[in-house]
Amino acid sequence: DFSRSGPFPLFTSTKHTPYVMIEEEVVTIVVGQGAATNGSVGAVHPMVDGGPESVHYIEVVYAVDESGKVLGMKRLSPTDAAPARMTFKRPADGTVITPYLYCNLHGWHQGVPVTVERPSLGCSVAECVPGWDASTGLMVQDGSG
Repeated sequence: DFSRSGPFPLFTSTKHTPYVMIEEEVVTIVVGQGAATNGSVGAVHPMVDGGPESVHYIEVVYAVDESGKVLGMKRLSPTDAAPARMTFKRPADGTVITPYLYCNLHGWHQGVPVTVERPSLGCSVAECVPGWDASTGLMVQDGSG
């Protein structure tokens, strides 16, 4: 349906959904639930260059922040390997990344927005650092040193 004014709603097709994956200083957008789960669940969108009657591929993958600024964009070819993907530098903490894609047969699709956050250590300084006094913010000597 090329008459739509915006992207298809989330999850109209898991193989047409772009997924945000953040690892250290790199953001990767992959297309298809199968790509996001390493094939354990869902499909990967094909990249098929079979001539005018059967070409089917992701033409563009891109991501924007909460203000609409483009964080990264990649044009693809039907001869590129599946799954379609792109990478860009990790933006600042608190940035909301919304991924999009354009399929040559099925139009625009939007993925789930993801907020960039550093992973927590699973404990506070007071819990993780022996001798830390949270009330004073100082290290406490135990008298043994």
